[in-house]
Amino acid sequence: MEVIEVAQLCHRRGWRDKNLITITAIVGAETSYDPDYNDGAKYGLFALHPHELHWAVLLDPEYASLVARERYEKKFFALWTAYATGKYYNFVEEAISGVSALYLNFFKEELHG
Repeated sequence: MEVIEVAQLCHRRGWRDKNLITITAIVGAETSYDPDYNDGAKYGLFALHPHELHWAVLLDPEYASLVARERYEKKFFALWTAYATGKYYNFVEEAISGVSALYLNFFKEELHG
């Protein structure tokens, strides 16, 4: 997926401001924005452990974003290795670009109805 698409998806799930940049960067660090990510333990765009879910449902970015947001509400960003290790910092500039493009689109929509 494109970074702006990940930012849009995360924005729809309620992430805002710095947290929107952080989750977008985490996705980049964990999966390189690949919705089909599968390392045998973590799956989908958000690199989630399936726990009680069938792993294949996590390959749907829309569904995975709901699961990711629900888990974030319980554990903040701590459930992602890229956050704990700081690896996500390597994707912050790219995430800022994606989030910036997202917000610019909001203004364009306002101006052009």
